[in-house]
Amino acid sequence: MNNSNVVVCRHISIYEVYSNNPSGIDMASDVGACAVNAILAILTTIGNTCIILAYHRNQALQTKNNLLIVALALTDLLVGVLVQPLFVWVKIIQMMGKIDCFLEIVSDLLTKFSFSISLLTLGLIVTPERYIAVFHPVKHHTWLTKRKLFYSIIFIWFATAVVVLIIPFGVPRVVYQSFGLILIVLTLSTSLFLYLKIARKLRGMKSRVAPPTGMARAKRVSRTLNPSQIRAAITMFYVLGSLFICWIPMLSAFIYVSIRGQNLVYQKFLWTWGVTCIFLNSFCNPFIYSMRNRNMSLAIRRLIVKDRNVDLQTGDVMSMGRPSYSVS
Repeated sequence: MNNSNVVVCRHISIYEVYSNNPSGIDMASDVGACAVNAILAILTTIGNTCIILAYHRNQALQTKNNLLIVALALTDLLVGVLVQPLFVWVKIIQMMGKIDCFLEIVSDLLTKFSFSISLLTLGLIVTPERYIAVFHPVKHHTWLTKRKLFYSIIFIWFATAVVVLIIPFGVPRVVYQSFGLILIVLTLSTSLFLYLKIARKLRGMKSRVAPPTGMARAKRVSRTLNPSQIRAAITMFYVLGSLFICWIPMLSAFIYVSIRGQNLVYQKFLWTWGVTCIFLNSFCNPFIYSMRNRNMSLAIRRLIVKDRNVDLQTGDVMSMGRPSYSVS
């Protein structure tokens, strides 16, 4: 594999040709990445669209817990609708021996944007929200409203867009690469730390044998989580675990580029497949949401079974009547 001519498109460098052998391993890597991402883009779009539609069409699902799920689903939908198809398009153009700087820049910025808002939403909103729900349930119920969560999500999207858009205008590569690595490490480590505390708390709650009585019981009940809060915390732990696993290849790529710099190995293998693994996370999340949230799963089923009604309490398919339902 040879390090061929490099085309510089503002903040990114692209190797414009492949190895001397047209069937070389670098070409095979890009072909495989295009095939995998094309399939994942379709499945990711379908899965996350179902999550969003189920939330939008069922008022009983519009809780604080599900609002955060939809916020993550919107990010994943952006990946499936825009980021992955553009990634595949750019790769195809490269395999044709051409470089389109405009598409390269747009694809790179959209990729950075989607990755950043996913990490920041998880690290700055989802994890603290779950921590407050477990350790301060009264404050979570009275102070942490859906409106505050919604505006926090909007702020993260807006701030991330501003930061990402200034990258092509003279920001040194070492600055945003170092910032990106720090963001990844801090977000994942902080989320992992808080969720370990949450897991310890939940384990302690399950280990209580005899419930208290009298005033002690009343005080404890005011601080006790309901089953849906506990289940939501466990669901987000699965989401964090999936994110952490899918980010390991990209972390390896960042470490490699920090030591060796950008080269053909980084562009054609480490970056390409690191990005693909993160895209895979956007595909996995809807399945985690639906498997862990029974009401969400039944609402999605109701979307698919259009000529019948699905009872969201029992999961049964009914031929007549439109049953009411509630979310615990």
